Amino acid sequence: GRGPHAPAPAAWTGPARLVWLADLSARPPFGSRLFAGPGQRANPALTPARRSRHQRPGAPLHSQKPMQSMNPNAPAPASAEDEGVPVSTKIRERLKAARQRYHANDNIASFIQPGELEQLLDEVTAKMQGVLESLVIDTEDDHNTASTARRVAKMYVNEVFKGRYAAAPAITEFPNAERLNELMIVGPITVRSACSHHFCPVMGKLWIGVMPNERTNVIGLSKYARLAEWVMGRPQIQEEAVVQLADLIQQKTRPDGLALVMQATHFCMAWRGVKDVDSKMINSVMRGVFLTQPNLRREFLSLIPRD
Repeated sequence: GRGPHAPAPAAWTGPARLVWLADLSARPPFGSRLFAGPGQRANPALTPARRSRHQRPGAPLHSQKPMQSMNPNAPAPASAEDEGVPVSTKIRERLKAARQRYHANDNIASFIQPGELEQLLDEVTAKMQGVLESLVIDTEDDHNTASTARRVAKMYVNEVFKGRYAAAPAITEFPNAERLNELMIVGPITVRSACSHHFCPVMGKLWIGVMPNERTNVIGLSKYARLAEWVMGRPQIQEEAVVQLADLIQQKTRPDGLALVMQATHFCMAWRGVKDVDSKMINSVMRGVFLTQPNLRREFLSLIPRD
């Protein structure tokens, strides 16, 4: 040690950097790399703060910034200009910047960042509460509607319109090893959707006919139902929904022919308007050999059970 009147130690200059020794009594344990020797670098983790390489000795040290979360699913911290901006506005601006359509029956999952779906749920809840208040419903004293705004928001975002906000289901595809080339029909698949005009339920059945070839990808039977659920889980128009589903299945399987028939009851017609509960809508999409070979088309339609 040094006495109280001993001179302060001089600065030590190494080839790597300059470190100011304020007090040898505060020297770190032997073997640490707080002070660098020739050919070594000081360990910044052991220093109280990082010093700029151009900063003169004795100047105040730069304070260290807190480490950010390493979780890739954690939402990015909001910038100052984002404060108070509704999450729906942020998502909409991304869609517009990408020139991406966002109609009622479009999927926008790739434009929603981690953590934003829960924020969107909160925003829809607040807007739905405003709808109830505009309908002059006393949600404070009416126990039946006290939590209706949240329930409706969860129903739309997480259930009946989930096909807008969730990514496509994972589909495992296999090569047609057995070179199957016979007609295959899947159905009836239960269809649940909502019309984009009134948001009233659309309930029905769907049949899918596939004419494979040696290049066709084979997918499990349940995967047709999952793809149908994903496409129908949005506000839809039946004619457009069947075309969307046909495009998706054709892209996944690449068959020689594809046929879809959908039959559904529309509650916008049964529950309101003319209130006709017996009317149903039936439409079809025919692709490939189902268009060019009438006998194959008749075979497919004849094998669909009739009520």
